[in-house]
Amino acid sequence: MSAGTILHRGGTVLTAALLSASLCAQQRSPSSQDLSAKELAQRVDRHYNQLHSLKAGFTESYEGLGMARTESGTLLLLKPGRMKWEYSAPPGKFFLLDGKYSWFYSPGDPQVQRMAAK
Repeated sequence: MSAGTILHRGGTVLTAALLSASLCAQQRSPSSQDLSAKELAQRVDRHYNQLHSLKAGFTESYEGLGMARTESGTLLLLKPGRMKWEYSAPPGKFFLLDGKYSWFYSPGDPQVQRMAAK
């Protein structure tokens, strides 16, 4: 997995992004290979808590209802509580969380879906 690629399964996107960043940092520091899972998680947590924003490419693969699908694009996270998924494949699809509402649009849908963010 490259540093800019996130594999998404359910709610593990942010964890995968942070783990990817941490693994890249690990590769630069030979002594960090002796870290326990707990120490690694603490490092990732400290790093994430210092971030204001994160931009990464993602690839999302899933199967269900007799079909397999792969989608990709760019993920932008902005603290506090904002997120944007902009898809390049399929083009035009997006998900946005503005801190108050989540917005979702898929090409071919007659309207944008809006839900209160919790």
